[in-house]
Amino acid sequence: MTISSETGPFGPEAKNYGYINFRESEKTIDGENAKVAIYEIPELKGLIDPSKKYCVEVHFDTSERVHSELGLLACFETADDEPLAIQIIESIKFDSATK
Repeated sequence: MTISSETGPFGPEAKNYGYINFRESEKTIDGENAKVAIYEIPELKGLIDPSKKYCVEVHFDTSERVHSELGLLACFETADDEPLAIQIIESIKFDSATK
């Protein structure tokens, strides 16, 4: 499993890429609003690394604790790893201190 992060602003949302089995929901993670997307990358999109065929992606908007837009992506080889990826994403904790 590969975990990566990026700070925003972000480009087009994941739903605009034509991923397979795309699901999106809004959640609260450690008190912050988050948009979570779960999807499979189709072979025809030029998938280079088959170990990253399935992904769970989360985006947080800017808040007092999330100082700029934040995106995290967990990608994995088989759909069986989805629960672990979701667990990792949902375990995110933000520093309670504010700037």
